Amino acid sequence: MKTSVTQIIILGIFILFLITGVIIFAKFSGGGSSATDAVQIQVWGTIPDTAFSAAIESINSQKVAVVNIAYRQILPNDFEQTLIEALADGTGPDVVLIPNTLLLKNQKKFTIIGSDILSARDFKDSFVEGAETLLTSKGTYGVPLFVDPLVMYWNRDILTSHNVARPPTTWEEVLALADVLTERRDDRSILKSAVALGDASNVLYSKDILLALTMQAGGHFIARDENDLPINLLDSTTGNDSENALGTSMSFFTQFADPLKSVYSWNRSLPDSQSAFINGDLAFYFGHASDAINIRSKNPNLNFDVATLPQPKDVQNKLTTGIMYSFSILATSQYKSAAYANIAALTSAGAAAVFSQALGLPPARRDLLATLPGSVFGDVFWKSTLWAKTWIDPDPKQTNAIFASAVDDVVTGKSKATDSAKLASQKISELLR
Repeated sequence: MKTSVTQIIILGIFILFLITGVIIFAKFSGGGSSATDAVQIQVWGTIPDTAFSAAIESINSQKVAVVNIAYRQILPNDFEQTLIEALADGTGPDVVLIPNTLLLKNQKKFTIIGSDILSARDFKDSFVEGAETLLTSKGTYGVPLFVDPLVMYWNRDILTSHNVARPPTTWEEVLALADVLTERRDDRSILKSAVALGDASNVLYSKDILLALTMQAGGHFIARDENDLPINLLDSTTGNDSENALGTSMSFFTQFADPLKSVYSWNRSLPDSQSAFINGDLAFYFGHASDAINIRSKNPNLNFDVATLPQPKDVQNKLTTGIMYSFSILATSQYKSAAYANIAALTSAGAAAVFSQALGLPPARRDLLATLPGSVFGDVFWKSTLWAKTWIDPDPKQTNAIFASAVDDVVTGKSKATDSAKLASQKISELLR
């Protein structure tokens, strides 16, 4: 009788553990296969398939993780439309690797990874602060992999020929060098430019530069309220001073396109800023870390270096912007549990390090950023990633147009910088609605 009771108790405990295990495991499955099944997860992204495949092969061979993934590369300009059409046909992927700029516009397509799966505390301990735009009160819309920070490229020959020993570290130094390094004809037309600022039509990443300037001035853009809905912090009615910060940044940015000012060094008749730098006709180019490969490949003889983005004088907290790439799980995936298992493996320290090396871009993990890679460009990229902030962009194409229009209004004299900033803020609020 005692043996029978003992057996029943043991059997009951075993069944309880079994049920609990199934519940915990199934919590994120959302139906379909479990993570232990031999399921191949379909991942779409915009990074080169050669780099992704090389990273996966290296990860599996080194046994830093075990992943079973089929990756498809899609051109950035085609990505959204391709995804929309595939989801409509029921042929979409399980996971996408996307930049933070596409998050808000497409967030209804994704499954939130719950706080019980990846807590906010673990997220913040693991990843850089710039990744926190992924977080909501219920969990995260993605798990970060790598960052593409905004940095400053500089032409060593131009600075040397003008007896300038080092690149500027503050915007005040940029102002001082603008007149010194810019070469103009008698009619004020520009032969060689110090800095590509002032116009949105041919300054690559003009929106990103304005974002950085505004945030360095203490401004904020879009955040989530207590209900996880996006709110425009540029709007003066929210009690912030961000609209004034944007106006100040707009004024600073556009002065370089004013022929009447000593810092005049750019106009829309010039080639785009990256091309001008590649051609050796631009001293300072503000671009992303990923631009380094393109610059080098198009002009192997260009004598250039990279530095962190200039900061305001005597600033305490250094800041730049960056593009955050993260894995997000599609709500339509039948293999959510397996998808998360693969994402967790791909964003682990060992796997993320392999990805970083394959892509030549800094990881989003704090533990990997704690040690500089020891390369000339890498050290700058790593530091910039720790400084990088991102924003919740409601629609990249439309916000590009909003900021470009605001800059154009100031440059053409249609409106003052403060008025232009206010109008841009109103347009962003309308976009959010």
